[in-house]
Amino acid sequence: MRPEFFQQLRDLCDSKNASRAPGPGIQKLSLHLDGARVFNAAVACGVDIRTYTQCFDTVSVCLSKGLGAPVGSVLLGPKAFISRALRQRKVLGGGMRQSGILAAAGLYALQHHTSDTIVEDHRRMKEIHRALSHESMRAYLKLPAAEAVESNILFLEVVARARAGAGTGTGTRTGAGAGAGALLCHALKSNHNILLGSYGDTRVRITTHLGITDADVARSVAAIQQTCLELFGRG
Repeated sequence: MRPEFFQQLRDLCDSKNASRAPGPGIQKLSLHLDGARVFNAAVACGVDIRTYTQCFDTVSVCLSKGLGAPVGSVLLGPKAFISRALRQRKVLGGGMRQSGILAAAGLYALQHHTSDTIVEDHRRMKEIHRALSHESMRAYLKLPAAEAVESNILFLEVVARARAGAGTGTGTRTGAGAGAGALLCHALKSNHNILLGSYGDTRVRITTHLGITDADVARSVAAIQQTCLELFGRG
């Protein structure tokens, strides 16, 4: 999402708050950003993270998605809000002891993985999109337009018809796309140790991250091309 849209949301919250008469039980309408991949979004939009988040009252940031830390998220907001959040976390059993080593990894990620590494993740995703958009793959995959690939995530549709008993030598095709996405993901994991996300029968998600290299991209593209041919035959 673009910062311009966030400003519209901010204006809406401010106008609603201004129209409310203060009194007991009247709560301020606040604006929160679930920033699981907020640094990816800021880099894709070409703006500083402070500019990207300035319209929000509170922001959550995931330290593992996009930034490469092993685990953890942080919550940002006014001091009083954070004090209440810390209390609620403890009440709900969310506190951790001896977590300094995890905090250290999170700090390292924030200091070293919020710019150049994200740019590389986005570049590699564009390369994957370019390779899988080749005309030789159109019988198998439907991808969004190139301009829609702005960060490190790509959703595609498997449009080929899965063969009944694919991988068992029967070679008979089933109905259009039935389970083809899950079948592709399973084959890539089993035969090439490549993990993609499967959503429903045909939707597949590819994500690049700190641990993915240019060599990994080339190997993954080749494996997807080979697996499509093996599972679905020639288009």
